[in-house]
Amino acid sequence: MKKFWNFIAIAVLGGVFGLQEFYMNRIGLGIAAVLFWWTCIPAVVAFIEALVWLFRGEDEFNKKFNYEQGSIQGGGQEG
Repeated sequence: MKKFWNFIAIAVLGGVFGLQEFYMNRIGLGIAAVLFWWTCIPAVVAFIEALVWLFRGEDEFNKKFNYEQGSIQGGGQEG
């Protein structure tokens, strides 16, 4: 389960190296960010991504990244 505030903190503090991409299991983007850290582009992208998620909110974040695994159980019809 991905935590909203952990993601925001990682994006702001470690965004220059693309750490938020690794946290969200987007390994390819994380590797690209590491390769281009010296351009500061990953830092700008991370900051913008953190702002976008701050405005969208924790509920939207959870809908996108933390689908409820328990909702599958017991969801069928009985009888």
